[in-house]
Amino acid sequence: MILEQMGCHKNGQPLCIYVAGAGGKTSWIHFLVDQERKKKKKVLILTSTHIYEPECFGSVREENGCQTLCQKKQWADEILSRLETWGVVIAGIRCGNGKITWVGDEVYERIKKGADRIFVEADGSRHLPIKVPSSKEPVVFSDADLIFVTEGMQALGKPIGQVCHRAEEAVKILGCKREDPVTEEKIRCMYRQGYESMLKETYPKAKVFPVWVYPGDGWDWQWELEKDGRKKGIVWNCNGIYRIRKTVATATISTQCGFSNGAG
Repeated sequence: MILEQMGCHKNGQPLCIYVAGAGGKTSWIHFLVDQERKKKKKVLILTSTHIYEPECFGSVREENGCQTLCQKKQWADEILSRLETWGVVIAGIRCGNGKITWVGDEVYERIKKGADRIFVEADGSRHLPIKVPSSKEPVVFSDADLIFVTEGMQALGKPIGQVCHRAEEAVKILGCKREDPVTEEKIRCMYRQGYESMLKETYPKAKVFPVWVYPGDGWDWQWELEKDGRKKGIVWNCNGIYRIRKTVATATISTQCGFSNGAG
């Protein structure tokens, strides 16, 4: 529904969606994936950085089990087979601490044409709700059609030094102190200067959209509009952590309390 209303369509090619930022990246991906599954779209979930190993819909390899051309082809075939069966696959190479990383360029080239939608988590925030990226972040590739940047509004009112990843950079951007409380305007300023301007310049063919993630009782969302009615962002009321479950036929929701640490 959201991607349709944004006019995101590609004939015969997968739509590549990257998600950066903090305070809701993984949950936002899973929320969108559930919408796409209901439309019978085949969806790949990958990461260009690190995410936790999936509990379901996973296709994961050890690093030493994905080195030869034969191993890579076998893994790619497995991913494509599971994609046909499940409709969604979360794939990556184990990298320690219960996490997975990028599948590798050769495997990616083999599997991407089997999907209708590819979601790539492209950033890390150490479980904090807001963030200023480094010069090497987020990790977005040239095939990006759409880049969402999530910002966790549960940070509002808290000292910026406690809730912001790279708080020292945020302080420089905002001209404030680490103990100053976070305001909505501070978060929006960090987004504009830390993400929006850089992403639009680096990836001129991609749409860049902020997602303002607020704690809420449900999973409601609405467009944030310019004065002329053009869509400029999304307000998402997120009830904890959103995860797709093991049921394939019907998308379901897993809710956990996660706002205290900006998880997911």
